[in-house]
Amino acid sequence: MGEQDLHEIKAPVAGRFFHSAQAGAEPYVRVGSRVTAGQVVCIIEASYVLNEIESEVAGRVTEIAARDRQTVDFGQTLFRVDPHG
Repeated sequence: MGEQDLHEIKAPVAGRFFHSAQAGAEPYVRVGSRVTAGQVVCIIEASYVLNEIESEVAGRVTEIAARDRQTVDFGQTLFRVDPHG
């Protein structure tokens, strides 16, 4: 499997990346988690609005490219998903 086979979930807005719904809660996904299309994978807070970010594809999460509470830019890769996994 090459990197070109992976689907990248990118930030649709700039803001602060959150791995879970609240501090101390389980993260939405981990490396190795299986996701479905439409499943919430993280939250990005932008201008005090919490935006639930969903996976566009089903597959297995191979990488989480952002750290919890990190500021992310529009278009920045957040996750890589293997749609064949």
